[in-house]
Amino acid sequence: VTGMFQLGNFGDGVRLGTSTSDGGGRLWQSGGWEHQVLDNLISGNGNAGVLVACFDCLLEGNTIGTDLDGTAAIGNAAMGVYVSGVTGAVVQRNLVSANGAAGIVIDTYYHSPASNNEILGNMIGTDSAGAAALGNTGHGVVIAGDDNTVGPTVEGEGNLISANGGDGIAIGGSMGLAFRNQVVGNLIGTDGTGTLALGNGGDGVSVCCGDNLVGGTDPDSGNVIAASGDDGVHMSAMWGGNKVQGNAIGTDASGTLDLGNTDHGVEVNGVPEALIGGVEPTAGNAIAFNGGAGVVVDFSGLEVAIQSNAIYSNTGLGID
Repeated sequence: VTGMFQLGNFGDGVRLGTSTSDGGGRLWQSGGWEHQVLDNLISGNGNAGVLVACFDCLLEGNTIGTDLDGTAAIGNAAMGVYVSGVTGAVVQRNLVSANGAAGIVIDTYYHSPASNNEILGNMIGTDSAGAAALGNTGHGVVIAGDDNTVGPTVEGEGNLISANGGDGIAIGGSMGLAFRNQVVGNLIGTDGTGTLALGNGGDGVSVCCGDNLVGGTDPDSGNVIAASGDDGVHMSAMWGGNKVQGNAIGTDASGTLDLGNTDHGVEVNGVPEALIGGVEPTAGNAIAFNGGAGVVVDFSGLEVAIQSNAIYSNTGLGID
């Protein structure tokens, strides 16, 4: 009752709907947020903190995986939040840290797609002040669905995604296909001020499918992607149409601080038709202070456009 000691439940902390092998038993909502999980402490449980298997749910203001103050780890054994094969979930302004797998997962479930879900304004992998590391063991955020958004274009509603054991954000990959997702306006690998390095263990953002957008051309849509254990942004697999625009990669939003990613700023590996920057005045990225090259396009990259970026102070070549 003090919120300080672990007395976890054996399964999930909260389960909304059901997630069964035949895809049945789910709760279908006609509109609005008919299921809400608000302002709870959900920690120390034997599986996920919150499993969402029904439509149009709202998770807001919860502390998931830490003590009541958000300063000590009482992680759930699996994911902090697992959104399984549904649409319309909004996960906003939660603290999701110190869990035994990924922080937040949006995952297509059998033939039930995970689409049009939003992750915004959360702290994922830090303490409640956004100042210290309380990382989730896996990735910060995993997206295995289409048309989802991590961070809005409204200033102040981006996520802080730092100090996690894997990638800051992993789109697609081993979790499944993921198209037309947007990663906008987040701090990835820094503290809450965007000026100090907390890092993530893998890439800042990894993209393994097509037509995904990291950043954008609107003034508030760029991400700060810093201090990653590997690349700032890594694109792989055979799908094209991915865009990386308007971000600060390896530096702060002002482009002056050294917050370099360990390896390359942006690596394009086997991806066709990728766009890094663009012709619009606000499309270019600041790619600086990284431990490898600014931008790497490997031998299997095809029709990659690198336009209007500021690429400077990287250890390797600007463009390799």
